[in-house]
Amino acid sequence: MATSSSSGSISSLGVGSGLDLSGLLTKLMAVEQQPLTLLDTQEASYQAKLSTYGTLKGSLSSLQSAAKALSSTSSFNAYKTTLSSSTYFSASASSSAAAGSYSVEVQNLAKAQTLTTGVVSDPTAVIGTGSLTFQFGTTSGSTFNANSSKAAQTVTIDSSHNTLNGIRDAVNAANIGVSASLVNDGTGYRLMFTSTDSGTANTLKITSSAAALNSFTYDPAAGSNPLSQIQAASDAKIIVNGLTITKSSNVITDAISGVTLNLLQAETTAGTTSNLSVTRDTDSITTALQTFVKTYNDTAKAFASATAYDATNKTASTLTGDATARSIVAQMRSLLGSTLQHAGGGLKNLSDAGISFQSDGTLKLDTTKLNKVLNDSSKDLASLFASEGVPSDSQVTYVSSTNSTKPGSYGLNISQIATRSTLTGSGSTGSLTISSGVNDTVTLALNGTTATVTLSPGTYTAASLANEVQTKINGASALKSASATVTVGAGTTGSVTSSIDLATLSYPVSPASGSNSFNVTLGGTTQTVTLGAGPYTTAAEMKAAVQASLDAQFGSGVVTASLSGNKLSLAASAKFGAASTISVAANGADTLYADLFGSPTTVAGSEMTLTSDKYGSGSTITISSSSGATNLFGTSLTGTTGLDVAGSIGSLAATGNGQKLTGSGDASGLTVTVAGTATGSRGQISFDSGFATRLSSLIDSFIGTKGIIAARTDGINSSIKALDKQRQVINDRLTVIEANYKKRFAALDSLISSMQTTQSYLTTQLAKLSSTSSSSSN
Repeated sequence: MATSSSSGSISSLGVGSGLDLSGLLTKLMAVEQQPLTLLDTQEASYQAKLSTYGTLKGSLSSLQSAAKALSSTSSFNAYKTTLSSSTYFSASASSSAAAGSYSVEVQNLAKAQTLTTGVVSDPTAVIGTGSLTFQFGTTSGSTFNANSSKAAQTVTIDSSHNTLNGIRDAVNAANIGVSASLVNDGTGYRLMFTSTDSGTANTLKITSSAAALNSFTYDPAAGSNPLSQIQAASDAKIIVNGLTITKSSNVITDAISGVTLNLLQAETTAGTTSNLSVTRDTDSITTALQTFVKTYNDTAKAFASATAYDATNKTASTLTGDATARSIVAQMRSLLGSTLQHAGGGLKNLSDAGISFQSDGTLKLDTTKLNKVLNDSSKDLASLFASEGVPSDSQVTYVSSTNSTKPGSYGLNISQIATRSTLTGSGSTGSLTISSGVNDTVTLALNGTTATVTLSPGTYTAASLANEVQTKINGASALKSASATVTVGAGTTGSVTSSIDLATLSYPVSPASGSNSFNVTLGGTTQTVTLGAGPYTTAAEMKAAVQASLDAQFGSGVVTASLSGNKLSLAASAKFGAASTISVAANGADTLYADLFGSPTTVAGSEMTLTSDKYGSGSTITISSSSGATNLFGTSLTGTTGLDVAGSIGSLAATGNGQKLTGSGDASGLTVTVAGTATGSRGQISFDSGFATRLSSLIDSFIGTKGIIAARTDGINSSIKALDKQRQVINDRLTVIEANYKKRFAALDSLISSMQTTQSYLTTQLAKLSSTSSSSSN
């Protein structure tokens, strides 16, 4: 803005002469300052443009938000649920749901197990130290089977937690999936343990490391326990369209695809059902499109107002004739009026969905036409607005794209399928009995993360041992933090089965010398099984005699004899893998082998395997030497490293990462997941970026830090800075001009003042002369 210049005060000008030289100087300087007024007017115009661009930028940002709300396919796959009764459950649907009707009966709610101690009169009395180990799992008869997805957790009870209060606090602080609480039932205090998760798979087994803590233990497979169960773990049970479904939680996400059921209450009358209807939520889609149209129209009107010209009053708006503002409007209109060439949803233009331009440049939504599209299963509205790739191969899934991905139809060719790392044991000792400090630890590196796990002591089946290994590995904290998990394949036990129906033998059977023995080889060790003279009157008696001799030769329970359809079978019962491979043969000239087995069928034992749940080159498994390594996997391991998928999208090589393949060139950023096992041509991927995606990207080019609005406002700010420089030059010149005026006016004032003084003197002298002359005359 204009600034007045001065060099000294001008209030004293004219004092000597009596002339209004100060007023004259002010008027002269006002004329000299007129260029500054023009600069101020120009700056005000620039500032108004900046303010208007700020408003328009805000409008474009709002439009971009409305466009982004339509740029995801999930926005067009919304579903809603309707219930005939909300008494027994509530329901919600995600974008992965499908329309359908269901009859749902809630028979049972899931419950979490609760255990309680006996009564204690003083909760602060010292109990003892040690540790409590909590396991989660199910029971089957007298066997407890650990939950493979939840590792055992140990809580240390030290000297600062060796009371009932302290044990409660230690368990709760450990955050292990069990809550502990202290209650007073009127007779004393009880400590209660409740599993955080409901369901029978979360039944608790609690063991202690010290006798002092034995009163806090519980084995669900035992007949009696120190802790009492006051609420058993139970599963939720529902019937959906006649199909019975059990789940561990009352929040069920996988009974009906894409639908979450939140169970509230079990039925009180058997057979009580509620009807659930899942339908496409077209209202939310219509609302989103209405919001988009309104926001676009608000933006269009804002630009129209900023660039308008009133011909009647000959008045221009702030941005009338502004090329940048005109370009923005033209580009948006051109985009929204274009045609998508590669959209795969049967829609190519906005007008196909009922959105069209009006004469004033705004959009109009024809809801009648839109509803026809929404109700037409052959039309995919998402492809009109969102970026979407449509693979022709059902085992190829579109994942994502970027702004660099160009619309087109791209051929997919696979040269290598993604694999996961595997490791298979070879020659393990294969013991199904795990002993503490003997064969209970395994150290492994999974996908680059190393952990050591300790197995719980006990005697297992091949399947339950594999479950224990998987549970402990996946529960290791280091591996959990790295999201590294494995699937453990159980090693199997070897067996041999006779081809002879023993019921056809001539009973009683009394084996004599030369016909009373056969050889059994287990894991490379051969023993001779010899039967007594008998007589044996049934196949069962023969089997019992064989079992007695097996126990005598191999040890009790090492090899089990059984009858299946009166055919004798021998199976390793204490080992798995190669160590459990069993075979039978004649012992020299003895005939018992031929009498009992004929031509037997032999099944070799198989080793335990580990498979990483991760695909790709980052999928690796190695086993280090540890007490349990030889037992579970042997010393000669067969392993593979995972491979990334490889191939091309379009004509150019693509980059593989696990099962994901990302294109280059025109297909840059186009990512798909490739499943299945087929290599070679895997069809086509039709890709197009919908109108919402394109508009959002276009608006980025307008309002981004390097966008055209930023370039325009930077230019305006540069012009304002140039005005400031011009203003400074003018002010400097005005300072000189004012100083010159003041210097001249001061000289004039001094001259006139001197002349006035001379005049006054002469007047006085003349008056005196006149007076003297008059006196002389008299």
